[in-house]
Amino acid sequence: MRTSHMPSRHSSQRRFLLGLLVSGGLVAWLALSFDWSQVWAAMAQTRIGPVLLAAALFSLALVTRARAWQVLLGEGVPFPPVFWSLMVGFLFTTLLPFRLGEAVRVVALRKTADVPWSLGISSVLVSRLVDAMLLAFVVLALAPTVLQGPALLQQPLVWMLVAGLALLVVGWGLRQRERMRAWLHRRMGTRSRWRPWLQRFDGLMQALSPLEDPGTWWRFLGWKVLTWSLIALEHYLLLRIWFPQATLLWAYWVVAVASLGVALPSAPGHVGTVQAGMLAALWPLGVDPNQALALSLVKHGVYLGVTTVLGFMGLFYTGWTWTAQDGVGERQIPEERTSQISPADPV
Repeated sequence: MRTSHMPSRHSSQRRFLLGLLVSGGLVAWLALSFDWSQVWAAMAQTRIGPVLLAAALFSLALVTRARAWQVLLGEGVPFPPVFWSLMVGFLFTTLLPFRLGEAVRVVALRKTADVPWSLGISSVLVSRLVDAMLLAFVVLALAPTVLQGPALLQQPLVWMLVAGLALLVVGWGLRQRERMRAWLHRRMGTRSRWRPWLQRFDGLMQALSPLEDPGTWWRFLGWKVLTWSLIALEHYLLLRIWFPQATLLWAYWVVAVASLGVALPSAPGHVGTVQAGMLAALWPLGVDPNQALALSLVKHGVYLGVTTVLGFMGLFYTGWTWTAQDGVGERQIPEERTSQISPADPV
């Protein structure tokens, strides 16, 4: 029995080492490539008022993020355990390797609301998948404007039509969920190498089942859009400290690119990847790189401060103690799935 888990352990160790290498390389690049006297001078321009307001907006975005998760779990699950379990997950993502915060929030939710493993894990996967789709759409929609692409693709009406078509396709796909599942099982179910992937697909289809109801789908999507809009407003406030010419378009662009960048393997707390993602987003906007780095450091501080405070409050609410029975491992979560889709932490 123990040998069956060895590949998973080795895979986790490799991911951890890769994360350390990526974070170490990015930190070395930041240390050697920037004029830190100018970076510190830029950070000295930080105004406490906008930073505190940005922290408040980010905190509110975490509330709406939890509300979206509650819609996916079902209205029968109370909101307080959903919110505090999410906060505990953010804390452990900051403190532990392997993005274990995703697994921990499922454990915390089971402890506080008795939500089944399968529903908790699959809901996290669906939530992350929708986050990634929304952010990818924002990147595609804004890239022609930011990067000076074709004029046609810079027209908002074009992307409104694309968004409408995408929503129609998603709605059709949700209604055809069982047909797609049956077709895949007929074509691939007899091949042993595809069975693990079919099991994952079945879990994803199970999690999508609440979204077959149009009302549930639109409520879930609405809370998600509101969440990322609040995070964009937070970035807008911080951008304006150093870049008065910044617009909301800038803010949405930075949020989308930086959040997708956080999907890179990294050390706990997204060390280096937050800075790299925000610098990559701001580079085509022609801003001063030292000021951009100062912005990323302040934003990272807001993220760590808010999630750490709320995370410890969540530990108190859930009564969490780190014991052998509460540990996150193979016994607690039968399938190690939650670390496989994590492309959209709200940085």
